[in-house]
Amino acid sequence: MMPRFARALALWALVCAALGLVESGAVAAARSEESATGARPAAKPKCDLDGPLVYLQSSPSGNSSLQVFTQQGLTFTYCYEVSLPLGYAFPIRVDQAQNVWAVGSSVEEFVKGGMQLERTLTGAGSPLDIAVDTDGSVYLSQNNSTTIEVYAPGSNSPTSHLTAGCNGSGLALDAQHDLYVATSCGLTAIDLTTGERANIPTSLRLQWMQTTATGALAGCTTGGTCGSLSSPGPGKTSTWRPIFRAGEIEGFVLFPGEQLALVNLYNTGGGVFGWPGPDRGQEVTIGDGSTEVPWGVAVSPADPFGAPFYAFSTSHGRPGRRENRP
Repeated sequence: MMPRFARALALWALVCAALGLVESGAVAAARSEESATGARPAAKPKCDLDGPLVYLQSSPSGNSSLQVFTQQGLTFTYCYEVSLPLGYAFPIRVDQAQNVWAVGSSVEEFVKGGMQLERTLTGAGSPLDIAVDTDGSVYLSQNNSTTIEVYAPGSNSPTSHLTAGCNGSGLALDAQHDLYVATSCGLTAIDLTTGERANIPTSLRLQWMQTTATGALAGCTTGGTCGSLSSPGPGKTSTWRPIFRAGEIEGFVLFPGEQLALVNLYNTGGGVFGWPGPDRGQEVTIGDGSTEVPWGVAVSPADPFGAPFYAFSTSHGRPGRRENRP
């Protein structure tokens, strides 16, 4: 039987604990660490997943991962890292619904934040790039192939395919549901409503393309220069406008508003550059270079699809589209 004094002492300890007068083991350990180092332990950052997000994707040692940052102006706060179950991955994209798409040995869709897998696409072959339209249709270019696989909204397997004419790589969509394919021959524009296709000669090999509000194609060359390709007018050719050179680039995307561009730089991390230029230098670096082998970047929300880069004829029931053939 517990002595009367011991019972009283135990009761007093319970009262003190209830009133917060006695430190828990975790608090005591933290105070011990603080006294030993002279600084408080770093607090885990709070992540507002409802606000703007930045994604940096990398493949260190063959294991793909997705680093997630919150954004407030030019301040980017690291939140967490998500492992991607698809080996070496290439581009990542955010669709207009703010879901995240990762392309690698498979193609996977995650809800915003990257923590929850939504679905995996089958029959993707060896995909190089992905474009997701506002209706949920998915387009995949293939390695060393002229075929663009098409997935109808909600489908996990291809429902049809398009032909780019030459081997395709980068993909971009505009607000009128036209698809642009960077190919080994230049550029191919495809009217997704009518199926009409136009080949646009250019010596550029653009990567990570997207359409802009002015009707240009923004992207980067294989040589590491990022800029915009102007829309060809009737009887004219496109003009390339270099805006900045950033070295070994492994991903490019414009922020909403198209005043800033985000790139993934080899062994450097994410770099934010002013846009448009020319000669707009780097504004800020995201991360500490630990991406090791960077493969892609994305922002959420995504910049809305831009104006048409190529204007198809009006003979297919699309009012307001002028004849425009380079």
